[in-house]
Amino acid sequence: MSGKPSYEELERKLEQYKHDSVLFACIFKAIPDAVVFSDANRQIMMANPAASQIFGYTEEEVIGASSQQFYASGEEYEKQGEVRFNPIAEEMLKPYEVCYRRKNGEIFYSETVGTVVRDDEGNTLGFLAIIKDITERVKARKALQEAYHALERRVELGTDELREAQEKKQKYLDVAGVMLIALNAAGEITLINQHGCRLLQVKEEEVLGRNWFDQFVPRRMADSVKKVFSKLISGDIEPVKYYENPVLTSSGEERIISFHNSILTDGVGLINGILFSGNDITERKQIEEELQRRSQKLEEANIALRILLKQCGDARQELEKNVLANINELITPHLENLDMKLTDRQQKAYVDIIKSNLLQITASFSRNLYEQFPSLTPREIQVVDFIKNGMANKDIAELLGLSPRTVETYRDNIRIKLGIKNKQVNLRSHILSLR
Repeated sequence: MSGKPSYEELERKLEQYKHDSVLFACIFKAIPDAVVFSDANRQIMMANPAASQIFGYTEEEVIGASSQQFYASGEEYEKQGEVRFNPIAEEMLKPYEVCYRRKNGEIFYSETVGTVVRDDEGNTLGFLAIIKDITERVKARKALQEAYHALERRVELGTDELREAQEKKQKYLDVAGVMLIALNAAGEITLINQHGCRLLQVKEEEVLGRNWFDQFVPRRMADSVKKVFSKLISGDIEPVKYYENPVLTSSGEERIISFHNSILTDGVGLINGILFSGNDITERKQIEEELQRRSQKLEEANIALRILLKQCGDARQELEKNVLANINELITPHLENLDMKLTDRQQKAYVDIIKSNLLQITASFSRNLYEQFPSLTPREIQVVDFIKNGMANKDIAELLGLSPRTVETYRDNIRIKLGIKNKQVNLRSHILSLR
């Protein structure tokens, strides 16, 4: 037996390759991080949709371009080329942090996995980079470091310096444009800034140590809010990052506030309170409700208008039908009799003029017919009108300046387009039924 694979085996392998290619394409597109594959010259050959989204370039702008345009600086590009993007680099997928530049010039931090890609024989095919935007993580890390250093400095401060720092902190809280309030595990107010005092119409010394839920939450919802707070303190539920609730001012007025919560913990990580900020959105909510009411009224008016227009349209169609029926039943027969009795050519011409004017009055039938059968030509619609009014081929031919044979051709075409070709159906009767 030959060692060559059979046709069936080749076909199965081909199908498997196709399946693997489709699967790879789906995975490549679905990866949420930027995936960029470049050749040995670091010229981009492939990039997934996430790369376009992260860097701001279209696929056409990326493919074939140098990956240098992604780097924040030329030095960084050269450095990474020496360390990771070279044919002798190790095939180790170790993440590293590097700064990139978006199309709009914005520089962002990333966690990148860069590796050389080789085939089974060890030949370098290119370089693969998987890029995750970690700007927020880096900012948070820097903020945490700054906070940690600030805490260290604070510990080193003497009593007077610590008091001064506390006073500065309070000033920072007071200049904040939102209400800031801290509650302990019992729901008592331990901190409030000046904006919060103004919003609640109180003084700081009046509210410190007082229960938030008993004092500033409307009575109808105080119990339910307390239960949620208890679950937050016990760690049974995660805090809701954003929510809207009414608060009660000292004058009894309710204001709608948008809240943002943060859990407070002690030195060992146990929850011992909550810090929340709040914005007064009462006026905004009132405007939104008013806009919603107006939108509802406008929608109701539109519905009423559509009903009225439909009724008008129905009435117009009914009127057109009545006019058409009256003309066909009360006028057209007499004109036909008169036309047959008249011998004077001038008098017959007047009868033809009357018929033509009646056709203009009943033009709505032609419009309706065109809407039902748009394939009819203007000349065919004109012939349909003549047939509808009972005119013979000879009379139609004289009016249009055509031969009777041409009119007969038009009749055949009309029967085809109306769907009654080779059917034992009278053409004029069928046309009249379409009204």
